[in-house]
Amino acid sequence: MNIYRGFILLIIWLVSDPSMALPQWPEAIRGDWKSAYTPEPLPPFCRMKQLNRTYAKYHSDIPGLNHFCNAKVKHHICLKYYNKDRTNCLLYLARDAEDAIQGANQKSPNHPLLPYLHTEYGSFLLEAGSHEQAVQEYLKAVRKNQRYLPAYIKLANAFMKANQYDEAEKTLQYALKVQKNKRHEKYIRRKLNKVLELKQKQAKQ
Repeated sequence: MNIYRGFILLIIWLVSDPSMALPQWPEAIRGDWKSAYTPEPLPPFCRMKQLNRTYAKYHSDIPGLNHFCNAKVKHHICLKYYNKDRTNCLLYLARDAEDAIQGANQKSPNHPLLPYLHTEYGSFLLEAGSHEQAVQEYLKAVRKNQRYLPAYIKLANAFMKANQYDEAEKTLQYALKVQKNKRHEKYIRRKLNKVLELKQKQAKQ
């Protein structure tokens, strides 16, 4: 009877926190990223089918880009964990993303990949709960390229997550001024309308 009861409690424990059934996150993210699977989209320089064609252009050009690809490929693994384990896993991979930024800056402060790298680094930080640091990375991205839409969208999302709707509105309004692509403009306006709706709801509370 006691064995049966203990078994039931173990099942309840595992169901309530699925990450308990997983290996420790440092073990889970170990190994070569080139042989790892990810269900998430990757930039061309991290895709195995295109690696030979892009290696000379990117990987040999930027020290630390291999580290960035490692972080991108293994990002989904961190999301299987909860609380401190997820945070620590994401912050660990964020350091790999930061390595690529340093490598690109060494090559050139105006390297064309820097807006993308800053934005992705910011996303790792935001998911790990480092809101202010993430905002700074998104701002660095738009300073590098004022027309880089993903940075504006993620910056607005970061402000929305923190209920800073005025800042989100300003971000999207500025994005409209610098964005010349009509399709992108429509997307920004839809996002802006959502922010204005949330602002109204907040004002009524």
